[in-house]
Amino acid sequence: MFFEALVNAAPVDLPSDRSQINDYFATLPDWDKFANVQSSDTIKGDVKSQEASMGSVQLECSVQDITLTDTPKELVTFGTGSDAFWLGALLQGKGYVDGVGGFKPLPIGDRNEQKITVDFLNGKSSSSICKPDSGAVRDAIAGLVSHAKSGGYRPGANIHYKTVEVNSAESAALNLGFGAKYLAFQAKTALDTQRNYTENTIAAYFVEKAFTVDVAMPKTPADFFNSQFTMQDLKEQIRFGRLGPDNLPIFVSSISYGRVLLYSVTSSASSSDIRATIQASYNGLKLGVDSNLDIKHQKLLSESKISVAVIGGNREAAINLIRDGNLNSFFSQESTLETYVPISYTLRSIANGNLAAVSETTKYTIKACHPVRRGYKWTFKIVSLKLIDPAEPASDDTAEAWGDIVLNGQYIWSVEKPRYQSIRAGQDVNFIKSPKATVFTDLADDVSPPFSLYLNFIDDDTWNGGFDSTIVNGNFTEWEVGTHTMKLRSEGEMLLTYTITKEKFGTPEK
Repeated sequence: MFFEALVNAAPVDLPSDRSQINDYFATLPDWDKFANVQSSDTIKGDVKSQEASMGSVQLECSVQDITLTDTPKELVTFGTGSDAFWLGALLQGKGYVDGVGGFKPLPIGDRNEQKITVDFLNGKSSSSICKPDSGAVRDAIAGLVSHAKSGGYRPGANIHYKTVEVNSAESAALNLGFGAKYLAFQAKTALDTQRNYTENTIAAYFVEKAFTVDVAMPKTPADFFNSQFTMQDLKEQIRFGRLGPDNLPIFVSSISYGRVLLYSVTSSASSSDIRATIQASYNGLKLGVDSNLDIKHQKLLSESKISVAVIGGNREAAINLIRDGNLNSFFSQESTLETYVPISYTLRSIANGNLAAVSETTKYTIKACHPVRRGYKWTFKIVSLKLIDPAEPASDDTAEAWGDIVLNGQYIWSVEKPRYQSIRAGQDVNFIKSPKATVFTDLADDVSPPFSLYLNFIDDDTWNGGFDSTIVNGNFTEWEVGTHTMKLRSEGEMLLTYTITKEKFGTPEK
């Protein structure tokens, strides 16, 4: 095998060493195969019903299992492992794939000259570093930034944001575009919120990108190293397991600087209302003014639980500004170029410069619950309403009737005056559909609910120059389960036949 031949080979001269170094890197597998990079995918399970409880409250829930796979293109660490991520740093790929706690440098000090470029909005600035290491590279970046500042450059606003519904910290992170594996404590706390069945959580991710620094990709893998790095040195790294087909070497190819604000809002308001409130805050940010939120948005924020993670800003100040809806105040705080911090990293393979990304798969459950009410359903239904005597039977035995029937404040039948019904004595009111209404009571209240039936029937006599006459008008509140007949009398008389039924509703008790 080529690897065994390398380990057992005798020392050779430097030109041959560089050729063999390149040959060795050419034998390494492609990063996507090594890291098992997957296509983005979302698999949704069937929606199932489930019973649950919270204290004494019985819940009925719809539950759906989701499997989410994604491959973020940039690494956002929220501070974790950032000391290892200086521009051009060599890293062990296995640690990167393993996630937080696994980042390990590839300790090769014999590095070739490295050219770095800062992409400012007004142009590019470059610098070459003879012996790149963490300190030298950071000094070079600081020098380029200082030069841009002295030239009067001020970073323009480049702020974008995204919101997602939070079902788990891991799924929220992937949906926001950064890896859940690399969540630092403050970011995990901002996303891993506790809520009950009445609450929703929306996460908002605001990014202000000021500038990006890149390192030039060498022509060959051997060009990463100076002439002091020999084949023997490479074999040492292989022998210690720091480099090989199961631990591909990678490097930090670019770093973006700026500020990040990640926060979640947990509220009993709907998800759409929470998003609208966040959007209202962002509108002020786009306009460059403090947002004057309306009362509804102010109330929502004042009553919400807010968790915050920041990079390049003050966390406590951010919480206050979020509650006030004044995101503009957070991002408009005076920030000079040198105060921006690394917010994301791009990693690439040393072998061929291909993007070194890591796929992540997380499983989570979407659960929506509502309280189950158990009790009795009482239904009132009119069977018939017969005219016995009109308001003025001596002169007219026909009523041009119009009016209302109201049960517990709910109109269950109504006819306007221009659409009156002509009803003769002994005839029923023509109901196209029998008027009815329902009243609910709890299981503990095994008694008749407070029914209040109001009838207002009027005989239209204005057609012959007379005045409207009331047939019946008043409240009636005598109820029992069964079929009942009741005479209703005012200036006229009507006969009401109705039924009252009672049945249990809700999930049966276990």
